[in-house]
Amino acid sequence: MQDFVLGGIILMLMSYSSIERYLFIFHRTFIFRHLIILHYSPIIICIMYPLLFYIGMIYIYQCTNYFDYTVNLCGGPCYVSDILPSTFDLIINLALIEIIGVSTNIFLVCRVLHNRYQMKQQNKWKKNRRLLIQVLSITLLHNIMLFLMVTFMLIELFSPTPQPVLVDITYNELQYGVYLVHLLCPFVSLVALPKLWPGSTLRFLRRLLGGNLVQPTTNIQVNADGGMPH
Repeated sequence: MQDFVLGGIILMLMSYSSIERYLFIFHRTFIFRHLIILHYSPIIICIMYPLLFYIGMIYIYQCTNYFDYTVNLCGGPCYVSDILPSTFDLIINLALIEIIGVSTNIFLVCRVLHNRYQMKQQNKWKKNRRLLIQVLSITLLHNIMLFLMVTFMLIELFSPTPQPVLVDITYNELQYGVYLVHLLCPFVSLVALPKLWPGSTLRFLRRLLGGNLVQPTTNIQVNADGGMPH
């Protein structure tokens, strides 16, 4: 169950973070005026909806679960074998959310590049460049695997003939690729945080410790007459 719930929560949070990132760049005053509606409420929905949906589908939906502990994901819950709930889950909870996230990021990049070209806002471009790099890196990393998996699953769903190769790739390869993406996302975020790079580690520690950073000292010998040794 945790794979379905956590996967749904991460997908919805990533998609909404793309929308919020666009609002933060172009409508910062507006989003701060409506922080409860545009920030806190969507986060609560992104957490509660997958949790309630998959609890209902796995524990309440009228079907019998037969788990096979020798196969990937133990064969999955029984609702994935029924056409209506599985189609709803695939199209609404996966494909639609993924399309929203990808479309929002593409629109964000196009808007930033268009504004830079049209208005020559060099200062604003420098201010938003790191955020844009972070958007592109995380979006590409997160969506490549997930987009392929959703595309293959849609082909399997609507294809008139069985697709054993796509099924094997989807459930035996891409499933684990999504887990790898989640582990790599924090490291990709460092691309937009050069102050945390190794060359700036000392400055970061000074700032963190309030300037009271202990450093090694060099002992200098002084002659009896007060002069420096030769």
